[in-house]
This record gives sequence, C-alpha cells and structure tokens, in this order.
Amino acid sequence: MFRALVSLVALGSVLACPDHSPEAALRKRADENADEHPVSATWTFANQAAWAVADPICASGTMQSPINLSGAFSKVHVPSFKYNTPALGTLSNWGYGPSYSLNGTSGAPSFTTNGTAYYLLGFHTHTPSDHTINGISAPAELHLVHGDASGAAKGVLGFPLSVGAESAFFAQILGPEGAPNTTSNLLLDNHEMDMSLAVKEGGNFKSYWTYRGSLTTPPCTEGKRWWVSGKSLTISQEQMDELMLISDESAREVQKIQAHAVGKL
Repeated sequence: MFRALVSLVALGSVLACPDHSPEAALRKRADENADEHPVSATWTFANQAAWAVADPICASGTMQSPINLSGAFSKVHVPSFKYNTPALGTLSNWGYGPSYSLNGTSGAPSFTTNGTAYYLLGFHTHTPSDHTINGISAPAELHLVHGDASGAAKGVLGFPLSVGAESAFFAQILGPEGAPNTTSNLLLDNHEMDMSLAVKEGGNFKSYWTYRGSLTTPPCTEGKRWWVSGKSLTISQEQMDELMLISDESAREVQKIQAHAVGKL
C-alpha cells in the first residue's frame, strides 16, 4: 500500500468536525475553522456556549445534534449497504482524533434508503461519544460521513465505541503506520480502507435510531440525516488506549430534542 506524506498547508481551509467535503481539509486550527467563517473566527469545545456568537443556529436551531437516544429502535430510512469496494483516501488527525477523507465519490462505498443514494465521504472519531444512549456516554464514537454525488455532506452513520473484541477495522488506522497524533500536520495519502469492516463490526445496522439533525460543531448546519447504531463497535483495550493517545476531548453537549422526528419519515 503506497503512502505519501504531504503537508497540510497545501490543502487550504479547514472544517473542524470534518464534513469531508472536497473543500475541507482535516485539522483543528484555532484561527481558521471553516470555509464559511473569516480567518479570525474561533471556537473551542471548552466554551461551547460561545459558538452561537458566530453561528446563531448553534443555539437557535431546532434540529441540533447530538441528542440522547432511548426507547424503540427505528424502522424507517432503513439503509441498504453497498460497501464491497475498497476506499482510497487520506488518513490524518483532525486535531481531535483520527480522520479519513476519500479521494472522491466515484466508486466509493455507499448505501441507499428510500430511493436516495448516500456516498461515503470519510470518517472521524469523537472522544467521548457525541450521542448518549439512555443518558450514558460511550468512551468514543465513530462518524461515517456520507453525501451526494457532488460530495456535499447529507448524512452520518454513528457507531458508539466500547472495549471488547479487537477491531479489524480500527487495525487499519491505528499502530505505528496509522493516524498521526493531534499536533501533526502530516497526511497519509492513498491509504486503502476496507470500510465494510466497520458496518460488519457494528452489527450491520440491524438496530439503530434515525433522526433529522445537524453538524455537531460550528457552523452547526442542520438538514443532516443521522443513523446511530444500537450496537457498539468494539475495540480492544489496547486499541482504545491507543485511540485516546491520539485524540483530544471533542464531544458536544447533548441537545434538547425538538423537531428531530426520531424514528419518523
């Protein structure tokens, strides 16, 4: 598997909690956090109440993510996966944990639901989990970001992560040749991934909650469809320790359920 190390400086603007769109490079920057904002804009997880200063929807929105999930699993927007092709993209650290962006949507792993195709754009992790289940956080959460054929982010598959059996999926991004640490500017280009392992290890989404939500960091854009697995994806204790070593705290506070329409069309 060929990899090339490239400088992040060449990749332009940054979107924290990456949406993995073609315009978004993947690194935390205190002075440059989104294409939508001027370079002077700043935000931190430590001061989430201030997000609404630059992005009012972070406070006024009615479909903000993450939320607490409980009760019966959803029966609508059932995903049908076509994850049989390898993914090729760039592995990095978005400043808070491992991140991966595909080279494009052509031939990318995808799924369909209700006649709509969602193409995998990339993935990243949050520690601890963004969503809570029955009021309880998981140690971490994996987000598989999907979009339309143009690469615009439209939906996210979320997997709670817990300690258990070793993960063949995470073995692809951890270790000496895996994702760099939170302060690294380097990207691992042309990194091949078997994304089907994530879906398989997460129970093939046989149980899930789905709802209408948003990005979980500024600009808090709404109109994103979420699917959160009811089954945790397990990783070994060694893998969890390694993940924590290359991660920083990145969970948004749980938001009030309003117009999220959990489990509804």
